[in-house]
Amino acid sequence: MQQILICPRCGTQNASGQRFCVGCGTPLATFCPYCGASMPPASGFCTNCGARLSWDSRQPATAGKPASGWSKFGGALFALGVLCIIIGPVTLLLMSPDEQTTGPMIKYLIAGALAIIIGLPLMFKK
Repeated sequence: MQQILICPRCGTQNASGQRFCVGCGTPLATFCPYCGASMPPASGFCTNCGARLSWDSRQPATAGKPASGWSKFGGALFALGVLCIIIGPVTLLLMSPDEQTTGPMIKYLIAGALAIIIGLPLMFKK
């Protein structure tokens, strides 16, 4: 006869030998961080070394959602804005002294600032 383990978090019945609950993903067997002994997850003390245990009550980790199209677009726009802000002063430095005007640099700085202002909120859009 197979032993059944009851999940301490959700009450789901699990077959013996399973490491995680099939209902909620809670670990069914935990290990003492001090001596490595196996024990039930609800234990307050290690049955092997007597160490006091405090278990994390957070939900199991879940995979994050992939980035949305708007988020990717915002990231690209933000990167383009940073690039424009860098290119503006660099082009001014590379021009010969008689060609140097601030017109192109100002255009790059304005375009870069606008791209950053628009792209930054879009990067965090779900």
